[in-house]
Amino acid sequence: TSENALNDLTEAVFKVGLTALRLEEFRLAEEAYAAGLTLLDRYDGNDAQLGRARTDLENLLAIEPDLAPFGEAVLEDLDE
Repeated sequence: TSENALNDLTEAVFKVGLTALRLEEFRLAEEAYAAGLTLLDRYDGNDAQLGRARTDLENLLAIEPDLAPFGEAVLEDLDE
């Protein structure tokens, strides 16, 4: 269904953000997370995806503390 496709797309976009952050491509990470939030907002997406994106990011920051300065800013964006 189109709802499943939207969920898949949103999840993929958040994963792009996470991967970009791992690669220290901060601008791409910021754009990807913003796109994921836009998809959730525009199409009344699945809020559970936001929680998963946040948890995945928190887990990454626990493993890679050097990314915390940028990652914390992304977490703030996810909380808005």
